Amino acid sequence: MQAVGQIAEGTAYLRQGRFNGRIADRNALNAERDASAEVAQVREQVRQTMGQQLVAQGGSGFEVGTGTAFDALTESQVNGMVDAMALRRRGSSAADAYRQQGQLARMQGRTAATAKYFGAAAELGKTAANYAGGAA
Repeated sequence: MQAVGQIAEGTAYLRQGRFNGRIADRNALNAERDASAEVAQVREQVRQTMGQQLVAQGGSGFEVGTGTAFDALTESQVNGMVDAMALRRRGSSAADAYRQQGQLARMQGRTAATAKYFGAAAELGKTAANYAGGAA
């Protein structure tokens, strides 16, 4: 009976590892999606800022899109791209960390299951030896 219990425990560890791995994979996907949404939001903010700058430049009598006015627009665009890259990097790093957690969870489940399966095999070996030797 102990062997059956160990097999059941091993199977439970294996399932738990797989389940935790799927959760980590889902978290990784969500981290990537969240980062993409934040990047889209930053891009929209940059577009709005640049539009406001163009309106302000035109209203101030500057020749729009030239000289210092152009430099301000370029700087806004570059800053937005840098922000977007940082958000993507952060999302990618978080996703990688979640995927590693998932991989670790699956490995731990397999290791625990293997240990229980070997324990069950040893238990069956003892039982067979006891029956063969006539011991009770």
